[in-house]
Amino acid sequence: MNQDRDKEYIALRTVPVIVRNNSKTLRVNALLDDASTKSFINSDVAAQLELKGPSIQLTVNVLNDCKTNLF
Repeated sequence: MNQDRDKEYIALRTVPVIVRNNSKTLRVNALLDDASTKSFINSDVAAQLELKGPSIQLTVNVLNDCKTNLF
């Protein structure tokens, strides 16, 4: 096994799902996270489905105490 090559990839569990709002449907890949306590949808997917509701800025803590902002 090439250790340098293995450091470049992270395996995430995803599944294809169909999301629907009335007559609008969209096929997307969903990230499976057993430790998650909330569900989220990307703003571009929400827009394509013409979903209504507030948008929030979310700060996510990831490995090595890094933070990333999501909108």
